[in-house]
Amino acid sequence: MDKALESAAQAFAVSRRSTPAQRQPALLKIADAPEARASSPTSRCARPARSGPWCSTRRSRSA
Repeated sequence: MDKALESAAQAFAVSRRSTPAQRQPALLKIADAPEARASSPTSRCARPARSGPWCSTRRSRSA
């Protein structure tokens, strides 16, 4: 936890001296990360072994 706080403090010291135009690429990259993970094939199913278009979160009644 201390390392995370230390890193955040260092990042803030740098970012507060930068312009919005300089910060924009980094913020856009951060914003794109969840979208990239959401579109990955393994994000469709809870278990990677059950991946693919046939994957469903519903259980069949025959089981």
